[in-house]
Amino acid sequence: MVYEVNTKELHADYKYESVYSNHKTKTAYHVVKEWLEEVKNQKSEKDMEHG
Repeated sequence: MVYEVNTKELHADYKYESVYSNHKTKTAYHVVKEWLEEVKNQKSEKDMEHG
């Protein structure tokens, strides 16, 4: 989903087929959870470099 601030429009693109993974049991939840962990780890690494 994308919200365009200038036009105040919300665009959503729904799909029922696999988009991010061809894994038989991995769901969107798993993909998001992995991504959040990756972002968290990157932030921790940056904090360690500057702190």
